[in-house]
Order: sequence, then C-alpha cells, then structure tokens
Amino acid sequence: MDNIELWLRAKLGLISQTSKLVEAIRYDLSRWQGLIRFIDEGSIEFASNIVERSIRISSEF
Repeated sequence: MDNIELWLRAKLGLISQTSKLVEAIRYDLSRWQGLIRFIDEGSIEFASNIVERSIRISSEF
C-alpha cells in the first residue's frame, strides 16, 4: 500500500490539476489512513450503514 500511495502522489504532478482523475486521487489520499486501518484490521466495517443504523435504532429507545 505504501507503493500505491507513492504512485498516486507522483501521478498528481503529471495530470492536469483540473481533471476528474486528480479529484479522485485527492479524494482517495484524503481518506488514506482510514483505508490503511480497514486493511490492517479486518473487523472494521467498510460501509458506515451498519453503524448509522445502530445509532438510529439506539436513539429510538
């Protein structure tokens, strides 16, 4: 994953800064720590739907 992060950062300098691809790379890199944590800890939910649903249910009681 370290190599992928470095590759993405290197590509940022080679692509038009107004392109959709740069937007996507920046989005990914802004959430990189969460992705790494998800990969390292298999018990973390990828989607927040389950967490949001449990919060909603617990607030109803």
